[in-house]
This record gives sequence, structure tokens and C-alpha cells, in this order.
Amino acid sequence: IGDGTTSTVLLAGELLKLSKEFIEDGVHPTTINRGLRTACAMAKQKIRELSVTVASEYVVVLPDGARETQPPKLSYSLHINC
Repeated sequence: IGDGTTSTVLLAGELLKLSKEFIEDGVHPTTINRGLRTACAMAKQKIRELSVTVASEYVVVLPDGARETQPPKLSYSLHINC
């Protein structure tokens, strides 16, 4: 479907692998968590900088009832909690 599930799983796996290496080197988990949250916030800021506004004439509004026909993954807006 192209909803990003595979990319998300691969990214999470790589983050966990790198985090494990830091743990093995004696870095405290809180420090790793703080670094990951900082990196997430920086990535979100960069996305905001690169984003463009879409004119309303290009926005498609689904008719009533159409949302129920979409797979659940496509029905939710993107939310990243850092």
C-alpha cells in the first residue's frame, strides 16, 4: 500500500541496534533516550523548514462514508511524539 510500515520497522530496528551498542559501551539509557528525542525534534524541525503549503484547490475532501472504506492505517493523520 505504501503506508511506510516497512520503513518504520527498519528504522526502529536500526535505532534499537545502535542503542544496544551504546548500552554495551556503558552509556546510560536515559542519555540514549535524550539523544533520540533531540534527534527527533531536529528532524521534525527540518521537515517543517522543507514543507510547502498546498493550495486549497488541490486538497481532496472525501465524501461522507468514504473514510470507513479506507484501511485503518490510511485514516489517521501522522503524529510523531518526541
